[in-house]
Amino acid sequence: MAVDYFALGVITYEFMLGMRPYYGKSRKEIRDHIFSKQICLKKSDLPEGWSMEAADFINKTLQRKPANRLGLNGPSEVKAHIWLKDVDWQAIIEKKVVPKFKPDIRPPLTSKQAGDKESVE
Repeated sequence: MAVDYFALGVITYEFMLGMRPYYGKSRKEIRDHIFSKQICLKKSDLPEGWSMEAADFINKTLQRKPANRLGLNGPSEVKAHIWLKDVDWQAIIEKKVVPKFKPDIRPPLTSKQAGDKESVE
């Protein structure tokens, strides 16, 4: 289960910084990068508007050793993190949360449109 929280840390890192925390041309290179470099975000790394609590969440979910990773003791540990303190988990479960952004729904592409690059862009 702790590996799922590592993935959550990777996704959150990508949302925050707009790039991956680990790079490589192959799975082996990415794995080697993970083993060789412990991610540790500092205040100077943060984009404007992001909190140190968010960085702490990422740092704790991106721990290489599962025994040190946030979430080792289950989802309640993740949900209790200070960055998520204002989340109404019950409202989410009951699907009562109104998203701040909702993308426009477009009709699916037809096979003709999928082959026509101008229609896709």
